[in-house]
Order: sequence, then C-alpha cells, then structure tokens
Amino acid sequence: MAFLMNSQKALLHEIIEGHDFNANDFVIVPSQHPMRDVTGDSFRFKKTDYHFTVYPKNSKLSHAQFVVYCSPGNHKLLENHFCRVWDELCNVFIQYLSWLRREITTIDPWASATEYTEIIDSISDRRSENTISDNDSLPLSEREVFWNALTTIQATLLENIQDTSERDVYVISQINILKDAVTKFGRKDYVMLLYTMLAGIITTVGASPETGAAIFNILKETISHIRTLAF
Repeated sequence: MAFLMNSQKALLHEIIEGHDFNANDFVIVPSQHPMRDVTGDSFRFKKTDYHFTVYPKNSKLSHAQFVVYCSPGNHKLLENHFCRVWDELCNVFIQYLSWLRREITTIDPWASATEYTEIIDSISDRRSENTISDNDSLPLSEREVFWNALTTIQATLLENIQDTSERDVYVISQINILKDAVTKFGRKDYVMLLYTMLAGIITTVGASPETGAAIFNILKETISHIRTLAF
C-alpha cells in the first residue's frame, strides 16, 4: 500500500516537471525502511541508484512528520532529513533535484580517464614501420579525422545547449583551440587533452547527460578510427 497520498505524489510530479526534469525518468516503488518495520515510497531516478525516499515519522522523533532518505545528498552520497510538515518536505525535494542534476551532469574524470588511457596505451604498445611515436606530430590523415570529429562535436553542443551567445562563443573558441592543438601534440597526449577539455566544456555549458554521452561516443569512435589508420 502506498504511503503518500495521490495529491502529494501529484505535487511532487509538478515539482519535477517545474525544475526541468522529465517525470517519466522517475519511478515510484515501495521501500522497506532498513531499520524499522515501516514502508514508504521511493522516487527512483531510472538507470541509476539515485532516489528520494519518504517514510512515516519515527515515534521517537515526534516533531518529524516525515523521514527522508535521499541520494545524492548535498555533501554525501546518502543523506537523511526530518521534515515536520509537508511543505518542508517539498522544499527538501526541490533541493534534492538540484543535487541530482549536479551529479548526473558531472562526468567522473577518474573513471573515464582510465578508459581512454587503456585505449591509448593499447595504441602505444603496438609498433610498426608505419606508426609514429607518442611524441611525434600527427600525420595529416589523423589530423583530418580529429578536425572532422571536433566539427561534429561543436555542432552537437551548439544544438543541445541553452541558446545564449556567450555559451556559443565559448564553445566555438574552445573547439578552435583543440583544432589548433592537433598540430602541436603527439597522439597520446592529444587524446588526453581532448578528453580533459571536452569534459570541462560539457560541465561549463551545463550540457545534459545525453549530450555528454553523445560527445564521448564520438570521441571513442574517433579513437577507434585512428587506430585503423595507425596500424
């Protein structure tokens, strides 16, 4: 049996839609409290472990009408909040949506760097008379592949970010820097520069997770193409 009333769930639905989220990206499921014999409602963000879970008050905390567990929190992966009234819970939910957006739009540089390092290391480990060393300038054929990929990435960003002239100028200037840098770095260093700068651009312009994923898929496919040219 659901804990929250239909009217309460409807209001949270309005809050989700009013803060630039799609309510269809959430699902509501029953949730058993890990330490008490009570069941609450959990708003789970699909394809992640993130959730906003509401339980009835704890009898030992008579001032709290609702107990909330949310992930992500403001400063921790999991936080709890005690809400005395429904309006207070709604305010916590609004804050939660900002924490959620922060986490789903932030790229983990450590995880992604490992993936790209492994790809580039696999290139570096192979040598033939037709390959260049990591410190040599890239041949024209590889430069053209990177230039074409950056043109596609720029178009993807400009199409999907909020339309402001300042952001457009920023994106174009950063992509031009990357296009120019392809003549100054070896293959391995250039790909790591690409990753670092693109992650920064995506974060700075507030691109959606879908846009970020699309950009890094372009980069991954480009690296795979470079490997076929190099060997």
